[in-house]
Amino acid sequence: MFGVSRAVERLSGSQRNLADKLPKPRTPKVVGLHRGDPSFATPEYVVQAAIRAMREGYTHYPAVQGDVQLREAVAAYQSEISGVPVSAPEVLITAAGTGAVYAAMVALLNEGDEVIILDPTYSLYADVARVVGATIASVPLTSKFKVDVEAVRRAVTPRTKMLVLNFPSNPTGQLLGKDELDGLAAVASENNLVVLSDEVYDQLVFAGKHLSVLGHPLLGERTVLVNSFSKTYAMTGWRVGWVVAKGDLFRPISAINRTAVGYVNSIAMRAALEALTNKEEDRKWRAWMLGQYQLQREAMWQELQKVPGIRVYELDAAFYAWVNYDAPLSAVEMMKYLYERGLNCRPGTEFGSMGEKHLRFTFAPSVKDIVEGVAIFKAAMEELRS
Repeated sequence: MFGVSRAVERLSGSQRNLADKLPKPRTPKVVGLHRGDPSFATPEYVVQAAIRAMREGYTHYPAVQGDVQLREAVAAYQSEISGVPVSAPEVLITAAGTGAVYAAMVALLNEGDEVIILDPTYSLYADVARVVGATIASVPLTSKFKVDVEAVRRAVTPRTKMLVLNFPSNPTGQLLGKDELDGLAAVASENNLVVLSDEVYDQLVFAGKHLSVLGHPLLGERTVLVNSFSKTYAMTGWRVGWVVAKGDLFRPISAINRTAVGYVNSIAMRAALEALTNKEEDRKWRAWMLGQYQLQREAMWQELQKVPGIRVYELDAAFYAWVNYDAPLSAVEMMKYLYERGLNCRPGTEFGSMGEKHLRFTFAPSVKDIVEGVAIFKAAMEELRS
């Protein structure tokens, strides 16, 4: 037998992609409401840009920090979103948001450092922290899934180095309020913390307003902002994301990204450039995309109202439904129970201990899949509660 690293051993308890570890169910079909992957294809104007890029010779090594024009376009985009100036030398193109998170956490954390992670939140952050050997300080959100700023403050110790935020939130779909952001900014500033802010759902807001952490006056120089083309432009398979980091934060992240990933695909970067800079097509696409998600969001909400014994939280942003259920099964057991019946979803405990008795469904798939999937959930809840 060959040994494995401690990093791999630390990941042994991860619930990410749990269905991949399970026997395939005997149902004729498995409805997938588990992945944040849009049901529709990348816009045609972006696809055509990739084809042109191949024909124009964008088949060689790009600049190590990413296509220069793309970095300029991302800088302009983030400047507009955050309200603070961002320049191209502060932008690093990465292998989607996942690569951005990995590069940032590996570059800025050492074994034994403490990382504050809200509970529940996207499961990637805890897994990467474990790879590094950092200690996770999990801070529960409130019963309404808002940030308890005083709980965050109490979690800080002399070894705390980073605070991780993800708003709009995966899995809860919540937005970060101004008072919450002000409070977190004070905690980070007073304790000299780096803030890793994952904002990949910044364009998927249905009620309320997204506040970019980068725009807060106390946080601009200590924030590592992560974003991606995956969700806004249905480019999950293209794997193009970015980091914005100012001052001393940028160089180490770039060094790790170069070592771990190397270069992002040149052709995909040219397609991403077209996505951002073809303003007329971009406007049309975003309007269509949001309209499509509105239809799917409404379908998810209406279908879940038919399910007995559950509570659904408001679907304010991102494309997830965070569901509390009343049945005699743990979150992992419930996920397996549904999977055996032909529905794949995520157990709430993948996102933290506060996710017990919760499930995460996505309304990124088609209305047809949403209706079929929630019908399986409804039948299962009726069976369990009978």
